[in-house]
Amino acid sequence: EANAYVYRAYLDGSTIPTVLTALCSGAVSPFACSAPLPPLVTGTHTVQVTAAVVLPDGRSAESAKSAVFTFRLFAAPGAPTQLRIVPAL
Repeated sequence: EANAYVYRAYLDGSTIPTVLTALCSGAVSPFACSAPLPPLVTGTHTVQVTAAVVLPDGRSAESAKSAVFTFRLFAAPGAPTQLRIVPAL
């Protein structure tokens, strides 16, 4: 079952992974999984994902990294400040 795996994200070429809290659904493969990424600054980023299982002796066996996925994060506009409404003449 897909929920039994530990998913790791390698962000922006990092060799140290971020452990993801993934939620997966489906009874058979392919499973649909989603997981939030940690906070990122605006701009272009890359991510590679792996799946790992914890072995009975406590070690883990990790898959090969996925293909690189490149994405761009945009900042949401903030609320306007010093807004002034001018009546039409």
